[in-house]
Amino acid sequence: MKVAVASGKGGAGKTLLATTLAGVFADEGHTVAYVDADVEAPDGDLFLHPRIDELTSSHVSIPAPVGVSCSGCGNCQSICAFSAITVFDQTVHVFDRLCHGCGACLLVCSEHALVEHRRRIGVIEEGTAQELRFFAGRLDVGEARAKPLIEDLLATVVRQSPDALLVVDAPPGTGCPVAAVVEAVERVILITEPTPSGLHDLAAAVNLCAALGRTPLVVINRCDLCDADVDGFAKAHRLRIVGRIPFSAAIARAGAEGTLVPGECPALLETARSIARELLAQGGPP
Repeated sequence: MKVAVASGKGGAGKTLLATTLAGVFADEGHTVAYVDADVEAPDGDLFLHPRIDELTSSHVSIPAPVGVSCSGCGNCQSICAFSAITVFDQTVHVFDRLCHGCGACLLVCSEHALVEHRRRIGVIEEGTAQELRFFAGRLDVGEARAKPLIEDLLATVVRQSPDALLVVDAPPGTGCPVAAVVEAVERVILITEPTPSGLHDLAAAVNLCAALGRTPLVVINRCDLCDADVDGFAKAHRLRIVGRIPFSAAIARAGAEGTLVPGECPALLETARSIARELLAQGGPP
């Protein structure tokens, strides 16, 4: 089983819930892999303190000009949908940060003036955190595209831990990186907060899940601080709210100190247990 914990915005409590849920599954005897797919700002390690045993570079394929064989036809420039390549004075110029690696330019170049080149975009960390298997992706500084690293990370996890129940800590928001995670899992948990911005971003995340054929479960964090009508929204969209976590000074301290404190917040622990029961009842891990 593959489960993603996501949110329409950052700071909603996604990593806290994901790490706690992974621990609950492990406590119930399952082989669990926690996967930090928030590759632009991974912070699951601050809560789980893993021992990293292996670092693997992740690469994307981009075109690179070779020699002086370019005829200046401009076919590569015309077919590129991302303005990542241009031809000037019979010389090909590639803007590698814009390139999406689709390979169309290589296919239309009749002069074979382009070759495939591998460029590093980040690293994949593998290790253990107590009884959990730990995986995380870290995008290199200055890289703009997280999705290829996330796809590489998820493929690595499935290859290295085919027997594990996966808890994937998704990136925040509703962009391509989040879509890559939602597409790769069977079940999605959306954590939100009852504020106007939280409700707005929850709606965007629900729309994304619907477009990808997923019906998420909803958790409300800091449920006692504001009064945006998350319940009304959930009812209107036939979504189940499976947990409510009140504001807790213990959780605030955990965020500052980097310590996991499910036992100090009964509502957090019970929410994670409720989610685990629900997911296992719907269909247990393979």
